Amino acid sequence: MELLHGSDLAEVRARHPGGLSLGTMLDVSRQTAEALHAAHHQGIIHRALKPANLFLQGDGRVKICDFGIARDPDATSALTLSGHVVGTPAYMSPEQCQDRPIDVRSDLYL
Repeated sequence: MELLHGSDLAEVRARHPGGLSLGTMLDVSRQTAEALHAAHHQGIIHRALKPANLFLQGDGRVKICDFGIARDPDATSALTLSGHVVGTPAYMSPEQCQDRPIDVRSDLYL
Protein backbone atom coordinates (compact mmCIF):
# COMPACT_ATOMS: atom_id res chain seq x y z
CA MET A 1 0.00 0.00 0.00
CA GLU A 2 1.27 3.43 -0.90
CA LEU A 3 2.13 5.78 1.98
CA LEU A 4 0.29 9.06 1.42
CA HIS A 5 1.09 12.43 2.97
CA GLY A 6 -1.74 14.92 3.36
CA SER A 7 -5.35 14.77 4.55
CA ASP A 8 -8.63 13.38 3.36
CA LEU A 9 -11.21 15.80 2.00
CA ALA A 10 -13.42 15.44 5.10
CA GLU A 11 -10.53 16.65 7.30
CA VAL A 12 -9.68 19.47 4.89
CA ARG A 13 -13.31 20.61 4.83
CA ALA A 14 -13.44 20.59 8.64
CA ARG A 15 -10.44 22.93 8.73
CA HIS A 16 -12.18 25.33 6.31
CA PRO A 17 -15.70 25.90 7.70
CA GLY A 18 -16.23 28.72 5.20
CA GLY A 19 -15.61 26.31 2.34
CA LEU A 20 -12.74 25.62 0.01
CA SER A 21 -11.95 27.87 -2.91
CA LEU A 22 -13.75 27.27 -6.18
CA GLY A 23 -10.41 26.57 -7.86
CA THR A 24 -9.51 23.92 -5.29
CA MET A 25 -12.89 22.21 -5.58
CA LEU A 26 -12.77 22.26 -9.38
CA ASP A 27 -9.30 20.71 -9.30
CA VAL A 28 -10.35 18.04 -6.78
CA SER A 29 -13.46 17.30 -8.85
CA ARG A 30 -11.48 17.02 -12.10
CA GLN A 31 -8.91 14.70 -10.59
CA THR A 32 -11.61 12.58 -8.95
CA ALA A 33 -13.53 12.28 -12.23
CA GLU A 34 -10.35 11.25 -14.07
CA ALA A 35 -9.52 8.62 -11.45
CA LEU A 36 -13.09 7.28 -11.50
CA HIS A 37 -12.96 7.13 -15.28
CA ALA A 38 -9.83 4.98 -15.06
CA ALA A 39 -11.43 2.65 -12.49
CA HIS A 40 -14.67 2.43 -14.45
CA HIS A 41 -12.73 1.72 -17.65
CA GLN A 42 -11.33 -1.33 -15.82
CA GLY A 43 -14.86 -2.35 -14.80
CA ILE A 44 -14.54 -1.35 -11.15
CA ILE A 45 -17.28 0.48 -9.25
CA HIS A 46 -16.00 2.04 -6.01
CA ARG A 47 -19.39 2.04 -4.18
CA ALA A 48 -18.08 4.11 -1.23
CA LEU A 49 -17.05 7.43 -2.68
CA LYS A 50 -17.22 10.15 -0.02
CA PRO A 51 -15.00 12.99 1.24
CA ALA A 52 -13.21 10.71 3.72
CA ASN A 53 -12.13 8.48 0.80
CA LEU A 54 -10.68 11.32 -1.28
CA PHE A 55 -7.12 11.95 -0.09
CA LEU A 56 -5.51 15.30 -0.92
CA GLN A 57 -1.74 15.00 -0.98
CA GLY A 58 0.58 17.85 -0.13
CA ASP A 59 1.48 18.32 -3.80
CA GLY A 60 -2.18 18.78 -4.78
CA ARG A 61 -2.75 15.32 -6.22
CA VAL A 62 -5.96 13.49 -5.27
CA LYS A 63 -6.06 9.77 -4.56
CA ILE A 64 -9.23 7.75 -4.22
CA CYS A 65 -8.87 5.43 -1.22
CA ASP A 66 -10.73 2.51 0.31
CA PHE A 67 -11.73 0.20 -2.50
CA GLY A 68 -12.80 -2.30 0.19
CA ILE A 69 -16.34 -2.73 -1.12
CA ALA A 70 -15.56 -1.99 -4.77
CA ARG A 71 -16.76 -4.52 -7.27
CA ASP A 72 -17.05 -5.44 -10.90
CA PRO A 73 -20.77 -5.22 -11.78
CA ASP A 74 -20.36 -8.19 -14.15
CA ALA A 75 -18.81 -10.45 -11.51
CA THR A 76 -20.69 -13.66 -10.82
CA SER A 77 -20.35 -13.16 -7.07
CA ALA A 78 -20.42 -9.97 -5.04
CA LEU A 79 -18.58 -9.07 -1.86
CA THR A 80 -21.89 -8.57 -0.09
CA LEU A 81 -24.97 -10.70 0.27
CA SER A 82 -28.19 -9.69 -1.42
CA GLY A 83 -30.41 -7.79 0.97
CA HIS A 84 -27.48 -6.37 2.97
CA VAL A 85 -26.78 -2.75 2.18
CA VAL A 86 -23.11 -1.81 2.60
CA GLY A 87 -21.77 1.72 2.57
CA THR A 88 -22.35 5.12 4.13
CA PRO A 89 -26.04 5.91 3.57
CA ALA A 90 -25.56 9.69 3.25
CA TYR A 91 -23.27 9.11 0.24
CA MET A 92 -24.95 6.10 -1.38
CA SER A 93 -26.94 6.30 -4.60
CA PRO A 94 -30.64 5.43 -4.33
CA GLU A 95 -30.18 2.16 -6.21
CA GLN A 96 -27.39 1.11 -3.87
CA CYS A 97 -29.52 1.93 -0.79
CA GLN A 98 -32.32 -0.19 -2.23
CA ASP A 99 -30.00 -3.12 -3.06
CA ARG A 100 -30.80 -2.75 -6.76
CA PRO A 101 -28.27 -3.33 -9.54
CA ILE A 102 -25.65 -0.61 -9.77
CA ASP A 103 -23.36 0.62 -12.50
CA VAL A 104 -20.71 3.33 -12.81
CA ARG A 105 -23.35 6.05 -12.37
CA SER A 106 -23.65 5.04 -8.72
CA ASP A 107 -20.14 6.43 -8.11
CA LEU A 108 -21.21 9.80 -9.51
CA TYR A 109 -24.07 10.27 -7.05
CA LEU A 110 -22.98 12.62 -4.27
